[in-house]
Amino acid sequence: MKYLLGGENEKVYLNSKMLNRHGIIAGATGTGKTVTLKVISELLNNDGINTFITDVKGDIMSLAENGERNDKIDERIEKLGLSDYQVDSFPVEIFDIYKKGVPLRASVTDIGPVLLSKMLGLNEVQSGVIDVMYKIADENGLKLIDFKDLKIMLKYMADFSSDISNKYGNVAKQSINAIQRTLIRFENEGAIDFFGEPSFDVDDLLLKNGEKGTANILNCTELYLNSKMYQSVVIYLLSQIFTSLEEVGDLDKPKLVLFLDEAHLIFKDLNKKMLENIVTIIKLIRSKGVGIFFVTQNPKDIPEEVLSQLSNRIEHALRAYTPNEIKNVKYAADSFRKNPNFDSEKAILNLKTGEALVSTLNEDGEPSMAEITLIRPPMSKIGMIDEAVFNDIVKNSDFNKKYKEPIDRESAYEILSERYIKINEEMEAEKTEKEAQKEYRTKQNQKKRNEGMADKVIKRVFSAFTYQIGKTVARDIMNTLKKKL
Repeated sequence: MKYLLGGENEKVYLNSKMLNRHGIIAGATGTGKTVTLKVISELLNNDGINTFITDVKGDIMSLAENGERNDKIDERIEKLGLSDYQVDSFPVEIFDIYKKGVPLRASVTDIGPVLLSKMLGLNEVQSGVIDVMYKIADENGLKLIDFKDLKIMLKYMADFSSDISNKYGNVAKQSINAIQRTLIRFENEGAIDFFGEPSFDVDDLLLKNGEKGTANILNCTELYLNSKMYQSVVIYLLSQIFTSLEEVGDLDKPKLVLFLDEAHLIFKDLNKKMLENIVTIIKLIRSKGVGIFFVTQNPKDIPEEVLSQLSNRIEHALRAYTPNEIKNVKYAADSFRKNPNFDSEKAILNLKTGEALVSTLNEDGEPSMAEITLIRPPMSKIGMIDEAVFNDIVKNSDFNKKYKEPIDRESAYEILSERYIKINEEMEAEKTEKEAQKEYRTKQNQKKRNEGMADKVIKRVFSAFTYQIGKTVARDIMNTLKKKL
């Protein structure tokens, strides 16, 4: 199946069989990236293919509403010869971690120590503490599900840091305290609702109602403001999709296509190991019937080892005023198969809004020459979704029925809270026992002191009495002797 992307003279198509070879949509702000993303999602949804989209600006969710024709759209329809064009809307599901959509959650265990440390912005030493926390929880059967579990585990580690250090190596109480302060900030940002159950089931991204595919949209208008959180959530979902879906090989069309906006944030400050893991996912996820399109301002934002895996390339206009920006344009142009009819660098600098330099894979997997392409207009609404439509989608979603209410089953919080109650009871009993012993010793000491005082009085009385008797006896003896003399 081929999908007409645009082109006035030379028609440019996306090949359904090659969508799992991934792609990139790039260009400066205001050049048409978002519209191009919507157009591709519409083409796929019309063919029964589900999509997953991170909506950073909030203008993708309007896929749910019919578009409106105007002079500009009619002009483009005429240029492209789209005689069958009609406005349309598409099935949409809206997810969010900030309660502005169907709740998207993950347990602390599912997230894992590496992503959790990344999410919290921890340094290497603090990340080591998180590693130990997960190990302690695993060895003691303590389930880490929600934010309460995270907090009480760190309290437990702080209270017993000496014992933990003896077993697992140095776990500084100062590091634990620093993480606890980070959790306070994290809680104030309102991101704690991401931790919990029911965890999001990525298989739900494959469900659809009717013949059209569903656009599953992650509302990132607030999430995007916390770049580390946005990065971690996207990487988590990528990992879950990769590990959960079955191998299907190369299909005639993919089961799911992801569009990840502001892609530069996904790769920001990644260590070598994490980047290698993402590259591996991108390479192998194609066999799961999944395609990925990264959306960003400049191809230079994407690590080269990732960019080399993105075979369908759509480059909107770039602006270049500084030497570094000019280098970026050259870098973008060099990533395309050259077209002898024009200079790719100059083309990128002079593209109009809605135009793009495009190269896609044909059925044999060969990249086409770069073509200056006028992108077809979207069928759905351009701009923000109507609030009433938004609320209606969320309220009536089958997913909302599944995920709305959190499940609070027994986990580390309940188990450790019970232990703390017992510890407090034991400490209280010990305190009571010590106080009783102290009171007993005080009474005994007082008794001894009282007995001592009585003995002294008796001794003094007896001593005085003896002395007086002695004096009397001595006087009587002396008187007797005197008489005899």
